[in-house]
Amino acid sequence: DPIITLLGHLFLVAAFLGLLWYASYAMLNFDSRALLQIYTQQHSFADFTPNWGLYWYFFQQMFDDFRSFWVWVFNFNACAYAFPLACRLWALDASGIFLYILYLALGCLLSPYPTLADVSFYLTLAFLVYPKYMTSVRGGFIYVYFSFGMLFLGPVFYFSWTVSGTGNANFFYFLTLAFNACQVMFLGQFLTQGMADAKLRLDEMEKEAALAVAKKED
Repeated sequence: DPIITLLGHLFLVAAFLGLLWYASYAMLNFDSRALLQIYTQQHSFADFTPNWGLYWYFFQQMFDDFRSFWVWVFNFNACAYAFPLACRLWALDASGIFLYILYLALGCLLSPYPTLADVSFYLTLAFLVYPKYMTSVRGGFIYVYFSFGMLFLGPVFYFSWTVSGTGNANFFYFLTLAFNACQVMFLGQFLTQGMADAKLRLDEMEKEAALAVAKKED
């Protein structure tokens, strides 16, 4: 029964997360306030330290009256794609792995404090599991070239802004926008190929179902 299977999976996920939270709670000497600070830090956007994310500059320039609204909007935006993607790609072979890679990529893009390790992790998984998709990305060399260029320019612009005083935050933030734009364009092509394969698989399933019905009628 699919409903029982779904409930079983939800129970396993809840049990696993509960064990992780209890282990964290125990390692923090059972301090609930410290535990809440760890898990709410990613959703409160309270730290404006410059990073490769999209939000630190936005919240620095924002009026306090609008802050709560945009915090809710960005948190909702980070979760809004999970269900539509699962509904669209369920027919794909090994769809769970494909969705896992997509969720990692979206989490990296929409996280307030991403790191380059997050980017390298989901890209490595994508290369290992779906080499056909990765090698079929149009303009892949351009994305890689520009990404590496921005990675090298990032420390230079950050140094000129914070140390030498010859630059400002706009230069560094422009690099983060361009770097994330390369990720968005790359992931758009990666997702398009997955959706095309899912559609082909769904068409095959419909043909098989139609043939089975025809055989029963005969």
